[in-house]
Amino acid sequence: MEHLEAAYHATTYRVFSPPIEIRTGAVYNALDQLLEQYSAVEWAFISAWNPMSAPQTPAENETAHQQLLEAVAAFPHFEGASVGDDGLWEPELSLLILGIDFDKAVELGRRFRQQAIVYGEKGGVARLVMIEYS
Repeated sequence: MEHLEAAYHATTYRVFSPPIEIRTGAVYNALDQLLEQYSAVEWAFISAWNPMSAPQTPAENETAHQQLLEAVAAFPHFEGASVGDDGLWEPELSLLILGIDFDKAVELGRRFRQQAIVYGEKGGVARLVMIEYS
């Protein structure tokens, strides 16, 4: 699990538009401004691709992404990609979701069988959240 956590920290979480690049452990003024624009205080960056870090077919990943889009339809959201520094994984299509609270974000990550999500609050650092499974 430690190697996965290190890989997630060595990833850039890119929002396509507006262009924002997020790394864990840092605060982002552009992200805070976007939260302000949507009267939100919390956010999460979540992918539905490659559940449990097991590569899926493009069709399976696309289906999962469409299901994620449906699941967050009530929240302002923006497409992006999770891009690892080492280039070993294809960038994973992902979403920046505004106004989603911590518990709901973790629940969503678990629903799509993700090992981790990135979560933050206005003015706070981007936090890697490893998801526990029993």
